[in-house]
Amino acid sequence: MNCSSFGKCGSCVLYQIPYDEQVEIKKNKLMDMFSGFDMPKLEVFTGSDNHFRARAEFRIWHEGDKSYYAMRKRKEEARGVIVIDECKIVDKAIYEIMEPLIKEIEKNETLRFKLYEIDFLSNSKGELIVTLIYHKKVDETIGSEIKKLKDKFKKCDFIVRKKGR
Repeated sequence: MNCSSFGKCGSCVLYQIPYDEQVEIKKNKLMDMFSGFDMPKLEVFTGSDNHFRARAEFRIWHEGDKSYYAMRKRKEEARGVIVIDECKIVDKAIYEIMEPLIKEIEKNETLRFKLYEIDFLSNSKGELIVTLIYHKKVDETIGSEIKKLKDKFKKCDFIVRKKGR
């Protein structure tokens, strides 16, 4: 799988390593963590090397009238964020809603203004919980706009909150 953000984005640290080796690294780390206990033999179930992450958190970056998903740069890089055009490790339901959702938010100043982060949580049925996190007071105005979003994205439930609350 190719990722144009790998090496710049601070999220995926093992992405350049083949999937089977990633699984082995994670398995060994887990075994080390529990080495002081009498553990049964570890049984590992693997899946696809893409669209496997059911939870994702993205910063939102605004430039002019455009809004983008973003991630913090790797620690070795300068501070700041990089724009994320796509993220192939997130669950298919998250992957498919990311672009249409940000486009809807971009068109709506009430939803867009001071939007700081969007978090996604998916399940095996393709249902999503989408949390919009703001740097402003959340009031009834946003509530009515969220109901409109819910009408467009039927498989999503939305949570709106102010950062830190």
